[in-house]
Amino acid sequence: MAKQKQSRRGFIKGASLMTGSVLTSSVLPTSSAAEPMQALSRPTTRAAQFRALMAKPDPIIMPVANSIQMARLCEMEGFQALFIGSSGAAAHHGLPNDIPSITETYDFIAHITENTSLPVMADGEAGGFNALMTYRITQKFEQAGAAAIMIEDAVGLETYLNRQGAPLASKQAMIDRIQAAADARKDRNLVILARFDAPGKGVPLAQTLEIAGACAAAGADAFFFSGLPLQEQAKAYDALKKPLMMGATPTLTGAEAKANKVSLLFCHVENVGIGAIHQALKELKTTGKYETAAKMMLSAEVNQKLVAQSDWTARARKYNIIKT
Repeated sequence: MAKQKQSRRGFIKGASLMTGSVLTSSVLPTSSAAEPMQALSRPTTRAAQFRALMAKPDPIIMPVANSIQMARLCEMEGFQALFIGSSGAAAHHGLPNDIPSITETYDFIAHITENTSLPVMADGEAGGFNALMTYRITQKFEQAGAAAIMIEDAVGLETYLNRQGAPLASKQAMIDRIQAAADARKDRNLVILARFDAPGKGVPLAQTLEIAGACAAAGADAFFFSGLPLQEQAKAYDALKKPLMMGATPTLTGAEAKANKVSLLFCHVENVGIGAIHQALKELKTTGKYETAAKMMLSAEVNQKLVAQSDWTARARKYNIIKT
């Protein structure tokens, strides 16, 4: 089982999940006689915590975190899970989405995941574009502490860069990727989410759902149909009876998602931060000061919590580095 690492600040939220909830068949992991499923009544790993959250009636709201500080802010504000995507890795390197290598993406995700106590859905992109690489990526993401991994139907950059008529992974290729991810996980609670860009590229929903059903049989626990309107999500749920994820707009509420049978929402709030920095720079350039933008700055108290200042100060006293 992947070793769960705790945040240095000790903002551990898992205790609230220890009571557990009855898991429905739609979120139970697949298992085999050779690999018995772990008991899920006490969700102690982050993967088990994520499954317990999926079993609850209200959607999981997952801010997209692109730094350790942001992940810890999410902990402080009471969010129960995070999404760490490839777009954050790309922005970290100053590149368009999907350009960084899978190694660069992994390093970015692992850097954050290892420093938060929250369960994280990690973006595995296309799983390395073949099942053997998907197997390896799943192993590595699990070792880094991911609670869920998303694998999509791209075949290369041509999938990402073209909207209509772009090449997509075949049915068999997607089945193999999902099967490889399911086989690779040591913790049977690790959630495998299959992402399909097909709806947004003009592929009929019925055709996509036929492939998704085969992926569910291969081990997919949840699905993300990119480009599928909110009002059509219920059709996908009714066909698959598996949790569905959507990317939230700034105005989409959890209640609206729930009404359309969507149970996971990832929210790109990280872009608000870089927007605020841009406004501060514009103000500084035009006025010589950034007084208005500074009103959005974090307090010194919050900043100290994000870097575990009191913890490290206590250690310094314990080891006689400081005497006061």
